[in-house]
Amino acid sequence: MKPTRRCGPRSARHARARSISAEMHSGFIPIRKVMPMNIRAHGRKAATYPGLDADIARVRDIWRELRAQYAAAGSWLFGQYSIADAMFAPVVFRFFTYGEGEPGAVDEYMQTVARDPLVQDWVRDSELEQEVIAGSEVGA
Repeated sequence: MKPTRRCGPRSARHARARSISAEMHSGFIPIRKVMPMNIRAHGRKAATYPGLDADIARVRDIWRELRAQYAAAGSWLFGQYSIADAMFAPVVFRFFTYGEGEPGAVDEYMQTVARDPLVQDWVRDSELEQEVIAGSEVGA
């Protein structure tokens, strides 16, 4: 029997989730370079860096677009929690640290991530961490 290919909204949603997850995995280098993830830090300012503003805008666009499209299905990017949310969780905390939220869908999504019980465990564990990585203590 020949395998069938899925068509319709579910396959489009999965393709989109794979696409943005791959983009997160391999892209957003300026965000990674000048906005290290540091859950314990707040009120930092990122250094000026080529492409940083475009990366921040792209992430916000992704979040706004997906939240508009899938809001009726739940509060995660695709309504229900997915690998895309796991991929973007570190960016959420970078945005908290460096004040890159935005009223509306962006902030709402960031709060969804932050309120998740498993993410809250992750945050509590980070607060207990004794080691300080100098490269993550930037943007004061």
